[in-house]
Amino acid sequence: MAGVNVIHKEKGDFFILQSDDKYLICMIWPYNSMWDVQKCFILDNAELSRYGDFHEMVSLAKDMRDNYDKYKHREVPVPEFKVR
Repeated sequence: MAGVNVIHKEKGDFFILQSDDKYLICMIWPYNSMWDVQKCFILDNAELSRYGDFHEMVSLAKDMRDNYDKYKHREVPVPEFKVR
């Protein structure tokens, strides 16, 4: 993915990225007791319109972590991005 921009950062929880015409939610994911990993998912149009602002996606991030099987078909590799 070229030209990835961070458009929202929910500290310690998730990032919203924009790349071309896609929006991604990339979140910290508990891996084991020693470290966490990042996972990214494509946000669909319904999710983008359901939440008034990106901060309100805290509940979506929690649902994705709690119900991974429901969202795993939208998982994409974590793109390179810089947080400022």
